[in-house]
Amino acid sequence: MGMNEGLKDFYRRQRVCSRCGKIFRLPPQGRYINFIKKHGHKLYFCSESCKHKYLEEDEKQC
Repeated sequence: MGMNEGLKDFYRRQRVCSRCGKIFRLPPQGRYINFIKKHGHKLYFCSESCKHKYLEEDEKQC
């Protein structure tokens, strides 16, 4: 049973980039800065550049 706990934590720390769809891991400690809250949901991004590009595309649509 002990091994399964570690695996569960492994998958819980994974996120999919809201812009490019790349799967990445959150760091074990500290706050992850590449996300934005929109309509009560958190959108995660794999990098700072992906986050900026998403925000630029979002502004163009409005």
